[in-house]
Amino acid sequence: MILKNIGIEANKPITEVKVDNILLDLHNMADFLGYSYDVDGHTFEMLFLYSMRTGEIYHLRLRFNAVKHLDVSPRDSEMPPGEDKTLGHLHMETEGEEYIEFSFWGGIRITVQADEVIATLEPVSGWG
Repeated sequence: MILKNIGIEANKPITEVKVDNILLDLHNMADFLGYSYDVDGHTFEMLFLYSMRTGEIYHLRLRFNAVKHLDVSPRDSEMPPGEDKTLGHLHMETEGEEYIEFSFWGGIRITVQADEVIATLEPVSGWG
């Protein structure tokens, strides 16, 4: 999998990634907003709301192109819905079949195999 504008330490559970040369803590400083899948384009996008320590708010968008496999496992009905926003960890596997898996505290698990992932960090205008 080709990584563009994102650094992910492979083959172990992590909570931090590097985007635009900025280390982002996706567990403590980000809320997961949701995802979308374009069937015709074979693209999958995940969107996070990221709060910088300076108080600035950004959208972090992860776009997976040429998706080969996508699996979204259901949330745990015993967990409060708000826990779906909190990333427990992510794991990028590079040995054998490459994939990235996102595990959220609410039980949702998203696994993606794709040719590439592109990260963008965009300021949210009018926030706060």
